[in-house]
Amino acid sequence: MLKKFTQWATAGIKRTISVAKMEHLKPSKPMRQILFRFGATSQLPRLTDSSNHTEFMKKVDKSSFGSNPGLWRLASDDYIGGGSTALFDMNEEEGSGVFHGNIDLTVPEGVEKSGYAAMLSPVYDPWMDLSPFDALELEVKTDGRIYVAQMKTDSRLDDDLYQHVFTTNPNEWTQVILPFEEFMLTWQGWLEGENTPMDANKLIRFGFVIGERQDGPFHLEIRTISALHRARAFGRQTLVDD
Repeated sequence: MLKKFTQWATAGIKRTISVAKMEHLKPSKPMRQILFRFGATSQLPRLTDSSNHTEFMKKVDKSSFGSNPGLWRLASDDYIGGGSTALFDMNEEEGSGVFHGNIDLTVPEGVEKSGYAAMLSPVYDPWMDLSPFDALELEVKTDGRIYVAQMKTDSRLDDDLYQHVFTTNPNEWTQVILPFEEFMLTWQGWLEGENTPMDANKLIRFGFVIGERQDGPFHLEIRTISALHRARAFGRQTLVDD
C-alpha cells in the first residue's frame, strides 16, 4: 500500500534526523571532493583538507540558475496556475545561498491539489558517483519548517525519487547528517511498497523541496552539501561549495 511520504516521515522526524559530533574524530585519510559551494567558505569545523580537489569546485550563485537541465532550476505549482513561489538569492553577509518563497495551498480550478516549491540541481551527465560515501551532510539554516532532501538516481520510472526529511532549530546554522540508508524510495510523493536501496553510484540530480503542506513563507539557507563516509572520519564530497 502506498503511504504519503511526508506524512510518514514527519511523524518520526526526531528519529531520522542526526547531527554530526566531530570533537573526538580524527581523519584516517582525505575523502572529500568539493563540487559546489553556495557563498563563502564553510563556517563549520572541517577535519580534511580539500585543497587537492579544487578542480572539482563550482561556485553556485544567481547566474547558476536557469531553465535548461545544465543549470540549477526553481520549480513551483505556478505551471498549473498555483500561487506558490520559489526564489533564490545570495546572502553575502552570511556567505550562503537562500532558497525562499511562499506556499499557497489554494487549488486552481481543474487541479486536484497545489502547494509546491523546489530547488533542483543540474542533471549530471555522466552520473555522479557517490559510492565511496554513505551519507549527506547539510550545512543549513532554516526557519524551522520541514524540508525534504531528494536524490534522483537511474531508475526504471522517471518519477522515482529517494527522499529524506530534515529540519533544524529556527535561525541556527546546523550540520545535519542524512544517511543514505534512511532515504526512502518514493513515486510522485508516495512511499513505494518495497524500499529498494539507493544506488549511490548513479546520482542524476539532487534537490530540496518544502515538505509541509502549510500556507506561508519559507526560508532555507545553504552553505554546503557534502557526501561523506561517516566511519572514515567524516571524509566528504561536497555537492554544494566554491
